Amino acid sequence: MNAIAHAPFFLPPHKGEPGGVDYLGLRAINLEMMDELLPGLNNVANRIRPFSLLAWTIWAYEDSHREHGTLMAAKEYALFREKIEALFIMSHQLAGISLTGTAGAQQRIDQRKLTTLKFPSMGRQHANSLINAVNYGPGLKGNSGYQFAYSHPEIPQAFLVTKAGARLALALDERLRKKLSDTNYAFLRALDDFEISTENVEAFATAWNIEKPSKQEKIQFFSRFYPTNSSVPQEQERSATLDLILAVVNSNSEYQTVGDIRRTMTMSNSLDLPDDVVRAQWRWRALQLRQAQRLALESLFGYIERCIWQEDMHSTLQYAARMTEAVSSSRPTWDVNSVLADRLAQFSGMAASAHALFESGWTNSECDIVSLSADLAQEMKNLSLKDDVIAQALDLLILVSVFTEHFLSDHDLKKYVINRSTTRLPLDAWAIMVRSRSGESLQVFLEQLIETWLISQHLGVAASRSSLDSSRMRLSIDDAGISSLLEAESQCWSPGLTADRVITALSLLSECGKIESYLGEDNQIYYLGST
Repeated sequence: MNAIAHAPFFLPPHKGEPGGVDYLGLRAINLEMMDELLPGLNNVANRIRPFSLLAWTIWAYEDSHREHGTLMAAKEYALFREKIEALFIMSHQLAGISLTGTAGAQQRIDQRKLTTLKFPSMGRQHANSLINAVNYGPGLKGNSGYQFAYSHPEIPQAFLVTKAGARLALALDERLRKKLSDTNYAFLRALDDFEISTENVEAFATAWNIEKPSKQEKIQFFSRFYPTNSSVPQEQERSATLDLILAVVNSNSEYQTVGDIRRTMTMSNSLDLPDDVVRAQWRWRALQLRQAQRLALESLFGYIERCIWQEDMHSTLQYAARMTEAVSSSRPTWDVNSVLADRLAQFSGMAASAHALFESGWTNSECDIVSLSADLAQEMKNLSLKDDVIAQALDLLILVSVFTEHFLSDHDLKKYVINRSTTRLPLDAWAIMVRSRSGESLQVFLEQLIETWLISQHLGVAASRSSLDSSRMRLSIDDAGISSLLEAESQCWSPGLTADRVITALSLLSECGKIESYLGEDNQIYYLGST
């Protein structure tokens, strides 16, 4: 900086990441790992028909201007797309067809004779569109998606369809022409007509029922969801992960839950997999370690918040002592003065490699990283200071470090657990840190962990993400020590496992007819290899 300031001045705003629930800054690495495994997928875009609908709106808008030789405009396109989306949602609402999890599913149902198909009229925000980033946008367009559309090179916020997108759009268009009257189809295509008789809306539901994509839509969607012989690395990675999921589903003659499938993906060494799918499995296994590590650290943070609210504790020494006491209470056979070294030695002695340690999880519950993580997530739904939570979280963290050490000792596997973002405590840094401090007593270790990777980490992450109208801080340091900024005890953190897109992949595979599924009486979805 060459210029010298002669008066007080404001620094430019920090260009940090968006907020959310990542109060320790650990989830970004998880998302990167998920992007490598299943690029283009997110946790809500799990139906085919919305992809067809969005491709159709872009194709129909482009086709209309091509036919009349007129210029496209981003605002006009946005209004047309919102008209189609609003009508799509309302027709399903009136027909009683479930749209759970779909953007706009809670829009207002107009009770007047004429309905104006614009988002504000339906009680919706412009940001609440199927095409936005948190919904179907990433899969519809972008290099990591299925590439049904791309941004217009000259008109911001407008799009054009690819050849694949045009085929998907035409597959839906064929159905619309067949199921709708000429009058309704003409209304659908009109770029400047936004009013419709409310009693006529339900007629559209049969034509574009979200639960019934046509055979051609399934074919066109699957060709981009699972492209064969692709030279694009991201598409190859997605196909390899889908192959892993299909191999697991097809390996069992009985229906399986998502939990069953995740567990087999992680621990089974008996699947006959080609090399690219084997690599996907190791990448998936590394993600499970990262999920477990993040969940355990966030659980400890949530425990600290409860210590403040329920026991009026305000220092790291108090938190560490309370946690040590909890471990002694729930695990009386553990020696808190040597528990780190003891558990490291025990886990390390169970298997000589990561391959063998994962396999041992089938019969030894102490090594079942998937079930242990799910159990801890379930426990954290409770707002009480349950002693066993600390022992569960601590043991999970030690197990993760041993798994990671096995990865690091294998030339072919170490790349999956090394990440340059050391401020986010990646797996390799975690394993090295735990091993280096293994000779310490539990209370000394926990005090350092709490100060460095919970309190300081949170304050640093929250400060970088806070703005004038939004604060991400949950704790502060004042005269009393460490204090909670929450408004009520019920807001204490109860972290869960980050959704890993496997449910989305299974849903789309099922819609494409590649596997079978049904909703059980326990409200779980069960999957079986397609016959």
